[in-house]
Amino acid sequence: MSVVASWERIENWLQGNGIEPKPPLEATTLTAAQALGHPLPADLTESLLRHDGSPRTLVPPRWTLLPLQTSLDVWKRKTDDLAARQAAEIEEIDEDEEEDFSAVEEGEEDAFWGWNAAWFPVAGDGGGCHLVVDLRTGVLGEHDPETGTRFGSPWRSVAELLEATAAALHGEDPEWRAAVVEWGIDWTRAG
Repeated sequence: MSVVASWERIENWLQGNGIEPKPPLEATTLTAAQALGHPLPADLTESLLRHDGSPRTLVPPRWTLLPLQTSLDVWKRKTDDLAARQAAEIEEIDEDEEEDFSAVEEGEEDAFWGWNAAWFPVAGDGGGCHLVVDLRTGVLGEHDPETGTRFGSPWRSVAELLEATAAALHGEDPEWRAAVVEWGIDWTRAG
């Protein structure tokens, strides 16, 4: 299903339940994302141009789609923190003039450092965890600062996330049920 078709289904559910969707992102605002070094995936761009973020906990079980500026702020903070940690590690190695015992196996750098500047937050849970898209591949993952980052589960892309959200809102997901509460959407496990 396309991003537009998924958003149309989501909008119908939101409006039918008295929830106003967020306005679209101004196309000119996308230029702020050029500093990332990688273009935003087409499905993320299309989603932002439809709605710049979402009502609270739109995506089951606890995710809120972030407005672009919030995503940029989180990305910058996490990327700056990563750069500071890496600089401190290099300085410590230089001062000790010893072998670098923090050497990381090739391909394990992201797990070691806990963040990669090519990861871009698209949703948050309000507790420090984020859904991130890898700007190199467009694959969506769940970033938990405590346990690490997993990609491709349960959604591989922003388009899949929106399609699954639309299905869940319309009762087509056997696992999740949505209810409107004063602070947003409350997701409970079916059964």
